[in-house]
Amino acid sequence: MPKKLSVVVLAALALAVLCAWSPWLTQASAEVRAVNVFKGVIKSMADFNHADWIALLQGEVEKISLPQHKERKTREWILTQVVPAMARYIVDTGDDKLIDDFREEFEGALKKALERLE
Repeated sequence: MPKKLSVVVLAALALAVLCAWSPWLTQASAEVRAVNVFKGVIKSMADFNHADWIALLQGEVEKISLPQHKERKTREWILTQVVPAMARYIVDTGDDKLIDDFREEFEGALKKALERLE
């Protein structure tokens, strides 16, 4: 039985060394694989026209911003997402000190924002 175990361990060790060495994995093949994985991830989220995709990859991005016609719904987000999340957190943890901590952080952030306007 110990002889069979040592053969299995030796075979596993040899396989691990072979995988670590990976003579078939060169810098070039790793780069090609990484690019293909990256393209696959992007394509799974957005399917661009091929010409647009090439133009996008060749250009330099100067500034990324929201489209001008898009209305920001920050107030709605705060009231519909942040407030319920805080309430659930307090119910789940019993940490009602969160409201005081939030107020303190908010007042500090508001003060900084007002100072920037001056």
